Amino acid sequence: MLTATIEQYSYTGARFEYQLAVGDLRVHAENAERHTGREINLLIRPQDCLLYPQAN
Repeated sequence: MLTATIEQYSYTGARFEYQLAVGDLRVHAENAERHTGREINLLIRPQDCLLYPQAN
């Protein structure tokens, strides 16, 4: 489990989209419910991840 700081969020009409910071790492997360705190705990399952190679 990781603790993340919510940097930004928006509501798309179907879900909330969050931009999170975990140290130097930036994470995009989506949820049907709004989280009202500044920090959130993340439990990330490998099958839920999309990895993109770094562009050079």
